[in-house]
Amino acid sequence: MTQNSRLQYGSVSKRGKKNKVWIGRWQEVASPEGSVSAVRRSMILGTVEELSSKREAERELWERLQVINAGKQGPSGAMTLRKFTDEVWKPSVFPSLKLSTRLFYDHNLKTHILAALGDVPLRLLTRDGVQKWLHAKFSAGMSSNSVRHLRTSFGTLLNAAEMDELIRQNVVKKTRLPRRIHSEEPPMVSLDDLKSLLQELPEPSRSIAALIVLTGVRIGEMLALRWCDVDLVAGTLRVRQTVYEGQFDTPKTKRSRRVLPLSPIAVQIFGLQKQGSGTALIFSSAMGTPLCRRNLLNRQFRPTG
Repeated sequence: MTQNSRLQYGSVSKRGKKNKVWIGRWQEVASPEGSVSAVRRSMILGTVEELSSKREAERELWERLQVINAGKQGPSGAMTLRKFTDEVWKPSVFPSLKLSTRLFYDHNLKTHILAALGDVPLRLLTRDGVQKWLHAKFSAGMSSNSVRHLRTSFGTLLNAAEMDELIRQNVVKKTRLPRRIHSEEPPMVSLDDLKSLLQELPEPSRSIAALIVLTGVRIGEMLALRWCDVDLVAGTLRVRQTVYEGQFDTPKTKRSRRVLPLSPIAVQIFGLQKQGSGTALIFSSAMGTPLCRRNLLNRQFRPTG
């Protein structure tokens, strides 16, 4: 007798007069010798005092049926979170993502999600289990923003599993983020302090930092600027690309592709750079390749700070 791939969801109802209990019922579909038959099953889920609402009883039934669904649905039923991530999700999703997004997901998955829950079968993941895990991360000192990013990554992963009908519902959607503790706002940096900081920075970090302050562009967008993107006569700057780990890509959003006005000081700083033309990068290494933001931070910005 082999089990059909159909999931068991079941239904719940009350039974009894004095000591009422919740009863869970479901139907197991089997195929003995080529024919299809259905066998009705039932179990006591708990008393009405233990499960105070129908929703709680349905959740209890679903938790118990996950064992049935996981153990009797063939290879997909026993698929772990790690196996789904490595063999299904990454091959289909990663090629369409920006490099920075892929690295973001990869870090969250390897360092946190799969490290803790990778060997758990998809169907045995529960809302309560994920909720406790998120709170444990927060209690261990992880910032509320980082916990939010973890929840987003995990939720995206299980969205795909839900669409592939490997799970009934995305349990991460039903979790709540730990209560955010508002920290004190960072002190405002005065104009004099900013000038002092810029004076201490070596080039090219001094010019890069000053232009970021003056234009509001992101570091990746600044390092991807080419001479054809800057019109020093008209005083405009066109943002068309960003660079991350040496790879060029489109900016973060459609609105990020923009034309910005340049102040006289910004025009002056651009004019002081080693002049190039066309598609040559404004800020580049001796080989003409993009500067590494990590190297700039470690070798120039942090020593100054």
